[in-house]
Amino acid sequence: MSKIINIKNLVKEYRHFTLGEISFSLEKGTILGIVGPNGSGKTTLIKTIIGMAVKKSGLVEVFGKSQDTDAVEIRDRIGFVNTDAIFNPGLRAKNLGKTYGHFYSKWDEKKYQWYLEQFEIRKKSTLQKLSTGERVKVSLAFALSHDAQLLILDEPTAGLDPIFREEILNTLMLEVENTDKSIIISTHITSDLDKCADYLMVMRGGKNVLFGTKDDILDSHKIVKGDYAKLESASKNLFVNVRNNKFGFEGLTRQVDDVISLLGENYVVEKPKVEDIMVHYCRK
Repeated sequence: MSKIINIKNLVKEYRHFTLGEISFSLEKGTILGIVGPNGSGKTTLIKTIIGMAVKKSGLVEVFGKSQDTDAVEIRDRIGFVNTDAIFNPGLRAKNLGKTYGHFYSKWDEKKYQWYLEQFEIRKKSTLQKLSTGERVKVSLAFALSHDAQLLILDEPTAGLDPIFREEILNTLMLEVENTDKSIIISTHITSDLDKCADYLMVMRGGKNVLFGTKDDILDSHKIVKGDYAKLESASKNLFVNVRNNKFGFEGLTRQVDDVISLLGENYVVEKPKVEDIMVHYCRK
């Protein structure tokens, strides 16, 4: 089994929001970055993969097993990390494993204590007295200590200083390099994904509007900047999206050669970053 996640035609409905139809698969040993504006469905998708939300229809397979029949086994092999992990805030960091570790078949208390030391966590402090960055590190240490094969991180670096962010990203990349673990990161900090993501998904309005390897997506798109007066001649249909400003226009396109031939001269072509891809596809 090379696919750690296989999702086909997934639909989840709430009263005022519908997720789907979503289809994608993720290989072992890779990192998927999910981006999109608030309310685009990122958290709903994560909850459905974990099993915290019940789908209306479609197929959700994790580790080759169905969420319909093997939810307990799937959860045993998933590590969930965010700034507000569901732990008793009054617990001391060092005692977290003794309280929650028994829920996992491969819990390793020695490894958990080792990670706390590596992350320089104040072990005797309660979770509520730790900083946001420290709580994220504790959550990550817990996930790594029950041999989770899939790590799912929901806004893991939000509000963290650059040093903490760099430490967490380095830890995650090392886990992927040294094991066959896979990681899903949902974040608004797109620069993190520029550094670590193998795959990229852009969500908008409950839909998966773009999915592929990050390198293929970035290589197949270009940012073009030029004189707004020439935009009509270049045809807006050649762009994914166009933004105007007092200096001219900026557009994201997959057809850069056609755009350039119509613009003639006085244009700039740049390689996009993940943030450019997200902004243009979500404003499309």
